[in-house]
Amino acid sequence: MPPLSQLVFLLPLSHAFFRFSITQSSIVANAELHETFKNCELIADVKTKQKNWRENAVLRERSKAVPFLGAMDGEKRADELNMDHIYIRYIDFLWGYIFIGPCSYFLWLKGTFILRARQSLIKHGLLKYKECESIEHLVGTFCLELSQVINYFAKTKTDSEIGNVAGFFFPDFPYVDNDMNYKVADLFAVDIDLDTKKFVKAKLDDMDLTAMQAAILLYFNGISAQHVKLHAMANWGINDHQSLKELNPFLRQNSVVTAIYNYFGYSTFSGFLKTWEKQGLLSEGWSEKSPLIKVFNHGIRDGIGQHGNILDLMPHSRFVNFIVKTRAIFMAQFALHKHLFPGIDGEVRTVP
Repeated sequence: MPPLSQLVFLLPLSHAFFRFSITQSSIVANAELHETFKNCELIADVKTKQKNWRENAVLRERSKAVPFLGAMDGEKRADELNMDHIYIRYIDFLWGYIFIGPCSYFLWLKGTFILRARQSLIKHGLLKYKECESIEHLVGTFCLELSQVINYFAKTKTDSEIGNVAGFFFPDFPYVDNDMNYKVADLFAVDIDLDTKKFVKAKLDDMDLTAMQAAILLYFNGISAQHVKLHAMANWGINDHQSLKELNPFLRQNSVVTAIYNYFGYSTFSGFLKTWEKQGLLSEGWSEKSPLIKVFNHGIRDGIGQHGNILDLMPHSRFVNFIVKTRAIFMAQFALHKHLFPGIDGEVRTVP
């Protein structure tokens, strides 16, 4: 069995970052399968969209990994993201089970206990749900101020009759239907007014959605297919090699924590579903049909499409504005200290 250094750093992440044209083609091809998108102004913009950014050679050089034990030469590539592929020593695995497992389990017990207590209080009229002031604004927040902003791909022209509207497109969108079946829609599209930052309309293939329905799908996607990508990417930003005990023991320990926590979150998470069904926190069918794990796998396989066009949203999104400005600062600091993080790319990215 290869050690972590040989398994991970000979296979740096790349294919998770699909080229701009592939994402663009997927959106257009899937839209053409449904009549409802035929006269969509934003789809028309997707068809003619060009990359509005260019690679920054300085940032690329700053983020480039320091070679580690002959690995990370920039030539080998990983085919896709993965949350449970890293081999660690048994002693580290045992340490994780002793010091990470019980704490994680306690947080799980605490969270579900509070949730069940709230449900009981609401049922007996002792507590009320906090009403959302505006579902339309909530949908706008989901799209503009969370990681799902990477699905932005088009914007209306200045003189458009429908106003200043941005289109967020999710091709091959995974979800779970009312019968607990795993489904994949060809295209989930959400339009947001950039002036009011509110929901305008949404479609799931040929179905028109309300703001509430769009909010449910966006929320579910955020905690399932989207969320696991962040955990999976972390596996390409760690190094638990024994030699790091001298160079950077904190990095090594955190690498072990990351690998084990991702293992808990992916490989053992499904074991909780049956318990939650018995507690009334989940409907029957989640554990038997395993639709959630299928959505997890879908998100991991899809990876993360190139999304440089989100620069368009800097005036409209605090999140994008912060990340874009912070990225250059982070890379400058990483370049100064990356000798302490051998074998790790600053952006977990090696795509040419």
